[in-house]
Amino acid sequence: MKESIQEIPVVILAGGLGLRIASGEDTRPKALLEADGISLIERVIHLYEKNGFSNFIICVGHEADQIINHHFSHLNPNSSLIFVDSGVETNTSGRLLSIKNFVKQGVFMCTYADGLANVDLPRMLRNHLNSNILATVAVGKERSQYGVIELLDSTNLVSDFKEKPVTDNWINIGFFIFSPEVFTLLNPDQQLEPDLLPKLIEIGKLAAHRHEGSYYTVDTRKDLANLETDIQKGIPDWI
Repeated sequence: MKESIQEIPVVILAGGLGLRIASGEDTRPKALLEADGISLIERVIHLYEKNGFSNFIICVGHEADQIINHHFSHLNPNSSLIFVDSGVETNTSGRLLSIKNFVKQGVFMCTYADGLANVDLPRMLRNHLNSNILATVAVGKERSQYGVIELLDSTNLVSDFKEKPVTDNWINIGFFIFSPEVFTLLNPDQQLEPDLLPKLIEIGKLAAHRHEGSYYTVDTRKDLANLETDIQKGIPDWI
């Protein structure tokens, strides 16, 4: 690698409102919600720490003070945390623009504070550095939200049932690598996925890293409860 992993910043987007998981009784931002006693953002940081990363830039907005003042007690003491407050209403592209001066014009990792996956980050990084692309996104196989029923041809008889099966579709699981040239494509009034990614596709500068393992995206309280249950059962042995 041209750059050591320790030198490469990891940008964590933790400024959103988290409306789908919000609770009137719990005023914590989503990043500080806990799964089995450890906040989501600390679990995300730990995934990177296990792969050798130690330089973290956290983009905050909603309830920024809570995150900044949080006691990050489950992290490597050698890790560095920098907090950048870009405001409550800022879009994800605007949050990325707010950290431009902190990444020293080099490649940087990027993810959200509410997604967990045992992505092979060093391999993903090597592939990115050895290419001429501007962005790499980790993709995983889509899991259906519903039980799928198969019917016999031209009958009402059920031939098979699969409970929330894994499909053949690849979906974005929220882990990115960006080269500094992406800053020229960012608009502060736009979003990351629906606006930046299509621009990169149009110019042929977006690659995918195929992740065949498990992943968790915490959008709702049910997602959080399912994650906590799996952790307590030891199902994801990588968390």
